[in-house]
Amino acid sequence: KAGLSASLTASGTMAVCEELGISLAVTCGMGGVGQIKAEQICVDLPALASIPVALLASSPKDMLDIPATIRWLTDRNVHVAGPACTGWVFNGDPVPVPETWADYPDADTICQAAKEDGLLLLNPIPAERRIQDRTILAAAIEAGLREEAAGGDYHPAANTEIHRLTDGYSARLQLQAFIDNLHLAKSL
Repeated sequence: KAGLSASLTASGTMAVCEELGISLAVTCGMGGVGQIKAEQICVDLPALASIPVALLASSPKDMLDIPATIRWLTDRNVHVAGPACTGWVFNGDPVPVPETWADYPDADTICQAAKEDGLLLLNPIPAERRIQDRTILAAAIEAGLREEAAGGDYHPAANTEIHRLTDGYSARLQLQAFIDNLHLAKSL
């Protein structure tokens, strides 16, 4: 009603999980280190370092600096596990992560790591399902920066541009990735 964003960040989801005694939060894309004025360090990162809830995500978002994001987390001893991070809804260069899923074989191990130092589990969208045209990402970044310069919010403008340029495929891709992550979390 107020015309404000109703999105809930990964950090917000983690905070709700902590309050409810849930040890694993699930999302699709997450924040990180980037050029967005309002969040050069997204609140998702300090949340991973301080909230004793593990986060299952597909990847930091493509418009962010993924190597700097992984480095920020590991520099603060947050466990990051999964295959090399190659992007979120677009394919990018592989960024190694220090741990694998095999390091977290059960719920007890996941909970312990989240409580001790924080834990990010990466479950990437399969490369063949991702958006192949990276010019769409460049256009989305420009749209976000224009909106931010005009006093608006970066993410809604960037996401709207990706949605428009993919005829809604990006929204379906993100929804399916979120559902896939929910199923994986349930199996844990």
